[in-house]
Amino acid sequence: MCTSFKLMSHIYENGEKDGQLLVDHLKGVTEIAINEAKEKGINEEEILNVIKIICICHDFGKGSNYFQEYLHEKRNDELKQHGEISAYFTYYMLPKKWKLIGFMAVKRHHGDIDEADSIFFSCTNEEKLIKISKSIKENKEELENICVDLN
Repeated sequence: MCTSFKLMSHIYENGEKDGQLLVDHLKGVTEIAINEAKEKGINEEEILNVIKIICICHDFGKGSNYFQEYLHEKRNDELKQHGEISAYFTYYMLPKKWKLIGFMAVKRHHGDIDEADSIFFSCTNEEKLIKISKSIKENKEELENICVDLN
């Protein structure tokens, strides 16, 4: 656990106010996914890199102040949502031929994958995404450090 990080991914529901740092969550998800892929015989560097990028980016939106306030029970509105903004970030970070599959995987990683017709760049509230983006920008330095730490 890196003590210089402050952004949280989860707050445990046991009544205590501790939880899991975002950096630790992203690192754990990435390690599990890479290990699972290798155990299944996937050793191609390009695919392993795509898996790594998707895992690192999948909860990028948790870096917004809105989500952080939600975790600490100071806010509970639609601005806490992190899936859609994380999907757009993943799309931006992936090589061209992997963009769509990465976007779909991240956008629906907490949702219903059967809603295939609505997963393609169907921004439901552009104003909300702009607010979340600006909030994430306030935590840009830590998010950059998380990416450096995970590479």
